[in-house]
Amino acid sequence: MRMLGLAGMILLVCLIICPPGFCQYDSLVGKETKLVSADGRVVVRGGFDRASFNAYITSRMADDPKSALALEMAHKIIVVDSGTRVKILEINTFQGCARVQVLEGLSQKATGWVLLNEIDKENVVTPVPKK
Repeated sequence: MRMLGLAGMILLVCLIICPPGFCQYDSLVGKETKLVSADGRVVVRGGFDRASFNAYITSRMADDPKSALALEMAHKIIVVDSGTRVKILEINTFQGCARVQVLEGLSQKATGWVLLNEIDKENVVTPVPKK
């Protein structure tokens, strides 16, 4: 009986650390989709540069487009339109983000990180291999 209690505790800890919903993102790696955003623009961060990301969020919250533009001009962030096609390269479920490669537009072939909620999970397609 005591062993069953220990097994139950281990299962509970595993579910807390890695909830079943995290597995839904594993199948997205290597596939193509579009980025979506309510305001029509999606920020692709060049890396885990927290200072740049925090500065961008602060500028958006303060409605200060000059600061956001300065980050973009310094190549700390890439801003693409909502609906831009991307290929998902990696998923980091614990930080809630995915590394993507931009497939179209001025930032084509650029890679960076986007939030998982900015990925259109409804219209994911498997790319056709080139011959």
